[in-house]
Amino acid sequence: MLKKITKQKKIVLSNFISLSFLQGANYILPLITLPYLVKVLGIDKFGLVMLAQSVSLFFLIAVNFGFDISGTREIAILKSQKKDISKTFWSIIIIKLALVITCSVILFIIVKSVNRFNENETIYFLSYGVVVGQSIFPDWYFMGIEKMKFVTITNVTAKVIFTILIFLFIKSEQDFYYVPIFNSFGFILAGVLGFSLALRQIKFVLPSKTLIKSLFVDSVSLFIGKFFTNFYTSTNLIILSFFTGDVLVGVYSSIEKLLTAIRSVYIPIYQSVFPWFSTQQGQKKINIFHKILLVVSVIGIVIFFGVLFTGDFVLDFMFGDPEINKYSYVFKTLGIISLLSGLSMAFISFYLPSEKLYNLRMKIFIIVGISNFILSVILVRLYLINGNLVCVLISEILLLALGFYYYKQHAKGKLS
Repeated sequence: MLKKITKQKKIVLSNFISLSFLQGANYILPLITLPYLVKVLGIDKFGLVMLAQSVSLFFLIAVNFGFDISGTREIAILKSQKKDISKTFWSIIIIKLALVITCSVILFIIVKSVNRFNENETIYFLSYGVVVGQSIFPDWYFMGIEKMKFVTITNVTAKVIFTILIFLFIKSEQDFYYVPIFNSFGFILAGVLGFSLALRQIKFVLPSKTLIKSLFVDSVSLFIGKFFTNFYTSTNLIILSFFTGDVLVGVYSSIEKLLTAIRSVYIPIYQSVFPWFSTQQGQKKINIFHKILLVVSVIGIVIFFGVLFTGDFVLDFMFGDPEINKYSYVFKTLGIISLLSGLSMAFISFYLPSEKLYNLRMKIFIIVGISNFILSVILVRLYLINGNLVCVLISEILLLALGFYYYKQHAKGKLS
């Protein structure tokens, strides 16, 4: 028994190190490329590129369809049943490819129909390569079998290549089209490498329609939840673009990208522990969760005060752009999200999925997503970037409050 526990701890530690390295790359590489792109492309073209990425993110969520959670959980449970794993693997791949084709048609219709988008339609189509690459990258499979090093190797390789290409080929404002090209290339390369590695362990087994339907239905609520999550992230940027120009979009994107990189510190903790945590039961599971909450709280507080006291210096050092520096108060205020989002992720994207409470998770994201959308349309129109700031803070507080409430309700009922 002791050997089994020690082995499991080694697996979790190994996965944590691998994912920490990956998030380190996700943190460091954008810190290298973001200032360069803002300087070379100018804040307006940078804003356009970021807007196109935000639109692609909606389709990325559609294609992922929640399998990063449900797929991981299914593979983790089937870990020793190789034939069943193969059936699950190919079922998810089939669903994802069908979603890629569907989303391609939807993107074409939207871009051709909306004036704000068809003015620069090429940039939106080029950005879609990210969705294609992610559709074939089986990160959910590697997380399920607790081999996160494969996820790290493929992703870091692709991101390093993307970073090198940025510095080699982007020399002026006219080169802004290269950003989505290189970004898409990186994701497609990661997808091909990851899929090839998975095929070394997976045999082709034609899945049944029943299994495909079952996996699809199980993930519908996860997809809807993720989709509405995007309502209080990417949607805010898109709404801002309709009421302002690309310059203000570029300013907010720069700040948001920096904060996203900082907040990614939580991801290795949750993803490395999730497969094992999903198998725990009762009071033991609750105790483990409380320890994780404590760790996340300490990290969040440190990050918040770090952003609060060094915000001006960080923005000036990173971008050196007077237009961005004017909004340093936005960066410092949004620093509180580093604490709020870390805790809300614990309740909503870690604990609830581990109990397969996908519908409850979906309910929370729908409430917050719709609330955020309504607030954003009203506040951004009246107060522009400041309205966006207030809207994001309200949404994060609501998300945490709902996550805590439903966790307490479920934990109480489970232990009674």
